[in-house]
Amino acid sequence: MKIRSTLRNDRGIALAVLTMLIAILTSMTGAALVFSRVDLMISNNFKKGTQALYAADAGIGEAINQLTGNVAASIGAFSRDLGGGFSYRSGRRTDSGPQPLVFSGSETVAGYSVGSGTGYNPSGYIMLNFSIHVTGEGPLTSAREIEAQGAYGPVPN
Repeated sequence: MKIRSTLRNDRGIALAVLTMLIAILTSMTGAALVFSRVDLMISNNFKKGTQALYAADAGIGEAINQLTGNVAASIGAFSRDLGGGFSYRSGRRTDSGPQPLVFSGSETVAGYSVGSGTGYNPSGYIMLNFSIHVTGEGPLTSAREIEAQGAYGPVPN
């Protein structure tokens, strides 16, 4: 007497396993593509933000060069187009346009003074203090703001 196996017809199992394996590999490849695209977008946003920061830094340089002993001339608003979609302007990021610098007062410091020649001046000299806000802007609505304190002097007391 011959015993017959009831599980002889297993030819279709290889096709089912292979189909599942291909589906798993395809979904893993798709996920890797999505994650690499997201990573590329994050890197690009970081790059544009850094470039906007550099634009704001250039604006700080202009603001410092603008400071003089004449307060009215020192506080003027400014805006510059740097090309390539980048620009900077005086003022905060939330401001609608360029804003003037803020004169925050003067302070007297004892020491040498431009008003007394080369000698020591006990009455000191004056430093003019300014508050500077500059916003750098770039493509993809990237923007960075820098706040700095600047002083000009000595000016005669």
